Amino acid sequence: MYIIGFDPGLASTGWAVLDKDKEKVIDSGIIKTDAAQDKLGRLYSLRQSIRAILQAYSLITPKPEVAIEDFIFQKRTTQFGDEVPLKSAELLNRAVQVIVSECWGLGFKPTLYSATEIKEAIAGYGRANKEAVKRGVKLRLGDAPKSNHSIDAAAAVIYHADLMVVNKAIASSEIKQLMRK
Repeated sequence: MYIIGFDPGLASTGWAVLDKDKEKVIDSGIIKTDAAQDKLGRLYSLRQSIRAILQAYSLITPKPEVAIEDFIFQKRTTQFGDEVPLKSAELLNRAVQVIVSECWGLGFKPTLYSATEIKEAIAGYGRANKEAVKRGVKLRLGDAPKSNHSIDAAAAVIYHADLMVVNKAIASSEIKQLMRK
């Protein structure tokens, strides 16, 4: 089974594809958008690239699951005490929305995970730096993609794969308990 992961960003979005059975990243990369474009043009460009990646894996059976590092919407307080969204947070949230929309549109079921929970699982600390996440991915897979964004996407797919195992074990345990009744 394959799992596709994304680490969203407007300037750079990392992605990775994990072969769960072999515990190996079989493909990864970065989607870069043109800084000269306005944000709507960049979001459209991101959408086109996400679509191409998803379409490349859409005929695989079973259809790959998708893990996306979600960005918690952050705000800042102005000098007048008003809370307003950070521009970077707003753009990241839009990138997440584009990816989720493309997933659903092409028949993929996306799952969102916070960066904190992924880092906690992969590096042992929810606020781990990039190097710690890279070490965690390498420890788990024996190797890691080259770019930080792709490493974060690989961390998301590892976390998703681990949760699939845990959820299967829980479901199996619950079924056994029901059968005993």
